[in-house]
Amino acid sequence: MQKDYRPYWIKKTYLRFRSGYAEYFLRPRFKSLGQFGTFMRPWHIKINGEGISLGDCATIVAEPDRHVSIGVWGVSEGDGEITIGHYVMISPGVRISAANKISIGDSCMFANGAYITDSDWHGVYDRMSRDQASKPVIIEDNVITGNNNAGIIITSQDFVTEIATDTGSDPNPDKVQIRDNVMFANGASPEGEMKLLMLTQFSTTGPDILVYQGATDAERGSCISRRGAYRTHGVEEWADCDSPTIRANDAIAGREPNDSTRGLTTKMLPEPAAPRVITVDAAGAELLYQGICAGCHAYNVRLIGPPTLAIQAQYGDDARSIAAYIANPNKKRPDFPTMPPQDHLSEPMRQLVAEYMLALTY
Repeated sequence: MQKDYRPYWIKKTYLRFRSGYAEYFLRPRFKSLGQFGTFMRPWHIKINGEGISLGDCATIVAEPDRHVSIGVWGVSEGDGEITIGHYVMISPGVRISAANKISIGDSCMFANGAYITDSDWHGVYDRMSRDQASKPVIIEDNVITGNNNAGIIITSQDFVTEIATDTGSDPNPDKVQIRDNVMFANGASPEGEMKLLMLTQFSTTGPDILVYQGATDAERGSCISRRGAYRTHGVEEWADCDSPTIRANDAIAGREPNDSTRGLTTKMLPEPAAPRVITVDAAGAELLYQGICAGCHAYNVRLIGPPTLAIQAQYGDDARSIAAYIANPNKKRPDFPTMPPQDHLSEPMRQLVAEYMLALTY
């Protein structure tokens, strides 16, 4: 990874320009546009026609060669509408075209190149004539479609190895609930470890839901609704979210069965989290290694920097040399980028974290 030497004010200026462009050029094109939207490269987002509404917290990503196009072309002036709910993700190349009505619910995600329309737009025999027949298209909440590997992946650190592991974290996800979703056209082209895993199941396509955990799933308290509605792998031991026991627990907790995020007003904490104080001792060194060093130096796999095992083999017990190097690093290996300096750390702190790194074992 090459260090970005551009001043931060350039990025802030770009983000302000991007936001201003969306407000000035895109918002007037909508019948209504919610708050807190993110429009990446908004100059490649095309909004055409009247009657187009987009909810809060939408994310639309466009690329120079893959524009996002949302348009209404009614049979008569004023006809046609497109309504898109909250928390929707629209990827590059998506096209949504309505002659009559398209309604998309909350929390839907559309992968690269998805096309949604309610009309054939022209006749079968006369390609120049406008097809008058169109039917409303209604996509309800929580639709997940078009993901090459799988629609939802739930895994432990046993399966995902190319990450820096935190020894103080639980490597397995707990109490996962997959409620009502609509999934289709997922898993068309799995890659890497996903492809190898599916080949062991004599399949060349990925599932809608993949669960790969090191611990017994039943012990994790996870459940799934309508398991027969999806192509799944690894949920055999999961409980049924619609079982009387789960429904009773929902009722006790004041939740409706098959609840969603619809009634959730915010996910923010009532008060900001207290700042973490890093003390100049062994506990602080462990916290610093897991929070900063491990992001580039995993224990036994290559990330941005060499693995911790390789550093241990090179330096042995010479923690002082590591402490001096990280304050003023230079390029040592042609296959790794130059490490950013850590001279913001005090000399005692650099010494402690170097000692912790050299003593680390798994």
